[in-house]
Amino acid sequence: MIFAVTADLHANWQAWNAVLTDARSSGAGRILVLGDMVGYGPSPRRVLESVYNHADHITLGNHDAALAGLMDPSGFNDTARTILDWTAGQVADDGLRFLRDLPLSLDAGLFRCTHGEFSAPGEFQYIFDIQDALPSWVATEAPLLFVGHTHRPAIFIRDNQGNTHQLPPSDFSMEKGRRYLVCLGSVGNPRDGDIRSSYCLFDESARSVFWRRVPFDIDGYESDLKASGIPPEGSRFLRHDPRTGVPLLRPQLSFSPKTSNTAIPSVAREVETIDRWKRQSRTWRRAFTIASILLITLAAVGARLAKGQTESIRLESAMTIPVLLPSQPSERNLIPSINRYGQTNQPVAGYAIELASGRLQSVSTHPDTGWRLTSYRMDLPVRISTAPVYTAPGVRFRMQAQVSTPEPFKGNVALVVSAEVAPPGGERRIIDQYQVREVNPRPGQDIYDIRRTFSLPAHCQSIHCSIRGNFSGTLHVSNWSLVRTR
Repeated sequence: MIFAVTADLHANWQAWNAVLTDARSSGAGRILVLGDMVGYGPSPRRVLESVYNHADHITLGNHDAALAGLMDPSGFNDTARTILDWTAGQVADDGLRFLRDLPLSLDAGLFRCTHGEFSAPGEFQYIFDIQDALPSWVATEAPLLFVGHTHRPAIFIRDNQGNTHQLPPSDFSMEKGRRYLVCLGSVGNPRDGDIRSSYCLFDESARSVFWRRVPFDIDGYESDLKASGIPPEGSRFLRHDPRTGVPLLRPQLSFSPKTSNTAIPSVAREVETIDRWKRQSRTWRRAFTIASILLITLAAVGARLAKGQTESIRLESAMTIPVLLPSQPSERNLIPSINRYGQTNQPVAGYAIELASGRLQSVSTHPDTGWRLTSYRMDLPVRISTAPVYTAPGVRFRMQAQVSTPEPFKGNVALVVSAEVAPPGGERRIIDQYQVREVNPRPGQDIYDIRRTFSLPAHCQSIHCSIRGNFSGTLHVSNWSLVRTR
């Protein structure tokens, strides 16, 4: 069963309709709504009717509770209270009865859901950071928890040592001994700088969570908002409309056509009779047409051949899962293992493969011998990258691999570590070649043992490992590993 887990619709009909369509198109068999169907937005009645008809299970949110008279609205800011007062005039009594009957949480055994957090779901506390997540770990033993309320997507993971890690949203599969708390973001009122709706798909059989970002009709929402007369301050996400600041095309034109005949250049002839040119032009026109067709045909064939030779491809598994750092130094390999025989130029779980030419280069895998890379042109790069490994201050790593090259072989290859850093108050950036260990193998030589031990740069958030090369010939890479040494 695939569950679509949504939250914080906030009377945004356009967003909810887009998410509902996306969820059904993605194979979702059940729709879950974790509260706050009303508030902030201009279409509360329409959203409530749709949720009532399409959602399988629903929890109560704080805006829903205030509208239904189940909690004191004094805790809301002025804008939220004003919109709730307006909403009360839009929702009929049967809608209020529907809200009053909603539970505070859902329990599916493998996973649980609530709007805020699990230790006191009726208080609607927020989960913004690791400390906020701690009470929920104690309140329930379920391995997977879904919440809304913050309008910001995030993942909290509790490892088997009892440590909690906060990660940005990314697809993942559940691992034994770990617990997961997923903040869904918001369908109708996102607050993470991305105007698209956010929700998750949970594949129960695969025990995997997939993030979805869905665009919706922004203009339709703005039109409904303006017609409703409610304060636009409740829809701050509209500030992140990606079209804002893009100049309109027509004002950029440097020429404005005139309608008056005086605009025609005085030296231009208005009409030229062409009868006398017809006879002598007929012959050369036919010859020109035939020559043009031949040239175009030859060019198209040449372009197709050239494109087939050099068309680049990127192979990436649908489940490139971020890797968590062990709590202590360990010999556990943080680079994904290869568990099956790989066909040539096919995705490999946990890796991204980039080839400059799908015809002149190939990659295959073997559980025992590792990677086999072949390239017929030295000017075409090859790159294999791992999933990100999340880091911590003061950690050291050791990366190593074995490289061999049967004859003939020309070129070079390198093991590279890229680092993502995020200084406090600064922008995230990538140090693409933070660590580089070059290999210049000679044909027929025994296996090269490559090793590099390194510390992290300041404010490092994650690292990627990659194999990169420009060569002609075949390269074997085996026993590729990354371990925490401190």
